[in-house]
Amino acid sequence: MMFGVSINSKLKNLLISIIWAFSMAIIIACKLVRPSPRLILFSDDFSVNKSQWETWYQENVSAVSIVNEELVMILEEPNADMVTTNRITNFNVETSVTVNRKHGTDDNLMGIVCRYIKPRNYYSFLISSDGYYGIAKKSKGNTQLISSDHMQYDEVINKGSQKNQLTAICEKGTFSFYVNEKELISLQDEDAFLTGGNGLIIGTFSGTDDLIIGFDDYIIQAR
Repeated sequence: MMFGVSINSKLKNLLISIIWAFSMAIIIACKLVRPSPRLILFSDDFSVNKSQWETWYQENVSAVSIVNEELVMILEEPNADMVTTNRITNFNVETSVTVNRKHGTDDNLMGIVCRYIKPRNYYSFLISSDGYYGIAKKSKGNTQLISSDHMQYDEVINKGSQKNQLTAICEKGTFSFYVNEKELISLQDEDAFLTGGNGLIIGTFSGTDDLIIGFDDYIIQAR
């Protein structure tokens, strides 16, 4: 009887040792495959002016300034757009920002810019305050959507003056766009620009009111 108890005790201890070793192996494996945090190249909550952005005031045309802890872009012309850039020149990046319309028509554009090569060449990741989105490419001064024939509608985009969180990924020839953490589109550009800077964009289609857009919580990471 005592011999049987001894055998059962040894088997129990052996099973415990096996289970413990297996558990430790899983934990170590999980640590090994856990992705390392991406390098943050630049972040800005606009609580102070870090002098990292292009700012200006052009009377009756456009303005960019840091006001009340936001980067505020103002456009006073119909059927126009404007871009402000920062000092980050990495071109394989993931950029996030919070955006909202403060004044003007919902028939507008706002978003993120990457691969900016002067005003004539860049990619833009765009939404409108009435719920549309798209990815556009400006090449040699000509802009066209590359995500589809026209802007697409999605309910995930908050309307009017509500805030939206945008994320744009520019990695080699792949371009992906997320709004409020939902991926809306990912595409390949076989003739992609492989250099350039980063920034923000707004645009108008129609209407006589000034368009005023606020940006906050800007983060750009290396890919």
